[in-house]
This record gives sequence, C-alpha cells and structure tokens, in this order.
Amino acid sequence: AEVVNAHLSRDELVDYQVTGELRVVPSKSPAVASEFRFRMRNAHHIEQIKVNDKFVKVAAGTYTVVLPAAHQEQPLPLIKYTASSRWRPVPLFVDASALETSADEVVVQARLRANPQLTTPLEQLTVHAAVGAADSCVVKAPGTWDAESGRLSWRLPQLHAQTALCSAQLSGAGVAARALPAPLEVH
Repeated sequence: AEVVNAHLSRDELVDYQVTGELRVVPSKSPAVASEFRFRMRNAHHIEQIKVNDKFVKVAAGTYTVVLPAAHQEQPLPLIKYTASSRWRPVPLFVDASALETSADEVVVQARLRANPQLTTPLEQLTVHAAVGAADSCVVKAPGTWDAESGRLSWRLPQLHAQTALCSAQLSGAGVAARALPAPLEVH
C-alpha cells in the first residue's frame, strides 16, 4: 500500500510525501514456514525504512523474509518507508471542487493533469467521486452516474499533456452538503 500526499498552489507542486508499507498475505494452502529474499529498486529514493525485525533481516541491500507457519490470512507487515521529498513521483495533479449554484444544485468538477515530467501518457484512468443521493444528475461525457451508490465515475483512456475536465451537475434537497464528502479515488 502506498499513500501520496501532495499540496499544490495553483499548478505548482509545493510539498509532498510518499509513505508506504510492504505486506505479505499468507496463501490459503496449508501453512508451512517459508523464506524468501528481495531487493528494492531505486532504493536511493527512499529516505526512511523501518523493518519489521520479527520477520525481516537486512544484509548488503538484500531483505530476507522468514515467515512462520501461519494459520490466518491476515497481511503481515514487512517494511514501512518514506520516499525522499526530492523525488518527483506524483504522476497526476487533481483539483476537485463542489460549487453550490443554488440551494438545491451543485456542480462537481475535477481537473486532472498528468505530471509534465512524465515521458509517457497515463493510460486507462478511472476517477470516482462519492456525492451521495440526488434527485437528478447530468454528467459530462465520459462520465456515468450510479444513483444507487451515489457515485460519479469517469473513464479516461489516456492523459498526457492536456488537462481533462470531469464534471457533473446534481440537483436535489441538501445535495450541496453531501457532495464530495471524501477525496476522489483515481485508479
């Protein structure tokens, strides 16, 4: 799992932090003790690494994982890390807003722009926004509205130098208070 927290001022990346955790999920097969090794690529981008020394030993850049016989399918944390803030890993800039146009109407917009430092386009992006219940919704293509789940979705086949605008107009009692209660999901 990896989390990217980025702070923008207009189109300028001001600050960001990448944190992550590498976990292993034991298989469903009969549990036996096991051992494996791995090395991290681009380790020079990692500022801090915290190793779970119950399961992981480090020697000369090689991580040796010794897993006990497990009877649960719970993920076991192996390492946690924080990437260097000098590294520019943020592939996508997202600016999302919910603008109340009247008491019972809101316009949800998300502007997405690929990092100009990328050498290849981002492909097959899906953007989801939780907006809650609404009486009606008009979604700008290539978006869709799922009234049952209260989710907007947009599928973008490719994004490189251009800015994509994903928008929808929702109406209904109290819709403005429910729009964008959580961050957008981008896959």
